[in-house]
Amino acid sequence: MNKIFKVLFISFIGDVKDVSKGYVKKDIEKVDALNRVEGITCVGVSFSDEIESDYNFKSNYLMKKLPKKKTYKFFSSWFQNRVEFKNLSDFLEINTFNVALFRYTIASRSLYKLMKKHKNKIIFEHNCFEYDEELLGITNRRKELKFSLKPGYFLYYLEGKIWPLFCEKYYGPKIRSLAKAGFSVTKEIAIHEQSLSENYKNIVVTNGIKYNSNLLQNPPLYNGTELNLFMLLGTGAPWHGVDRLLTGLTNYKGKLKITIDIIGYYNESDLIATKKLGLENQVSFIDPMIGDALTEKINKYHISIGTLGLHRKNLKEATSLKVRESLMRGIPNIIAYDDTDFMQPSLINDFILKLPADDSPIDFNEIEKFADRILVRENYTELISNLAKPIIDFDIKALQMVEFIKQGLSE
Repeated sequence: MNKIFKVLFISFIGDVKDVSKGYVKKDIEKVDALNRVEGITCVGVSFSDEIESDYNFKSNYLMKKLPKKKTYKFFSSWFQNRVEFKNLSDFLEINTFNVALFRYTIASRSLYKLMKKHKNKIIFEHNCFEYDEELLGITNRRKELKFSLKPGYFLYYLEGKIWPLFCEKYYGPKIRSLAKAGFSVTKEIAIHEQSLSENYKNIVVTNGIKYNSNLLQNPPLYNGTELNLFMLLGTGAPWHGVDRLLTGLTNYKGKLKITIDIIGYYNESDLIATKKLGLENQVSFIDPMIGDALTEKINKYHISIGTLGLHRKNLKEATSLKVRESLMRGIPNIIAYDDTDFMQPSLINDFILKLPADDSPIDFNEIEKFADRILVRENYTELISNLAKPIIDFDIKALQMVEFIKQGLSE
């Protein structure tokens, strides 16, 4: 069957060669998976000012250079937003496509203008409650900003808080009404997005990864006295809940010698807190790792730790990439939220420890019981990976997306 639908996948993720960031890897794999579906041709395009010139990362993935950011004392983000969407609009004008997939972040006047020009052609992806996540980011940035009576402080406040939140409230519903449809990674996000704009079609397509059985972990033997944990971070955001780990570890008086490695883009404040609590011998912070180096490193751990502070974004559900990556490798997981893919009774839930979704210290006594229960099972890594495959494989997610796209194009 000839490929009949052309899909553009669009992002502003920086240089795609930096695959240490989980969302970069996700985007590349998504384009590849969509191309494996009969009836679809998908081309990925990312815009960045970090590159020197346009280049083809792969035959189906393009990198487009943005002009270098100009330095403005105030409102730099406004100008950058205009540049990004102007370049995207120009690209859409000269390229033929049926639909374009685009990760929704926060509304803006520039995005609204683009949507009016390309009405009913763009499908948004929603990964969070955008207003709440923006507000949380603003709150954390404000903690580092000292109050001042100087005009610059209030101009920064206007640019950094009032304007983006106003845009999301004012332009957000208008932008959604001009979109073809939306994909949401959880049920609660889909319900929320549909409530923001009348007739905005939105379905759930949870996050997936490229399944690779060759990455199955060779775990260390669990002897009931030592437990090695790790946590992968794509950002230093507060919703990872590293602070809950630290306070919980100081409270633990059990039988296990517990070590935790925080790998990735960690928050400096968590590093400082570790030193203050005297946990340097138990908690280490390691720079981002990828590829064979990460695979080799992961073989020293017993259990993976997922997100522990999702409630700080007012979310109850998530479909985290790092959890799916760990399950593919056959590694048990600890989370503190409802995973949309694992809410129904299933054998795989035996290998996912769900802790309270609040700010309480992590109860390492529960983790001890979890380890004693599941790390003694024979061939548990193979069992976890096999149970996870039909749930997390992105080829399955791509089929769901395509069915929805085709249905929409036929209407």
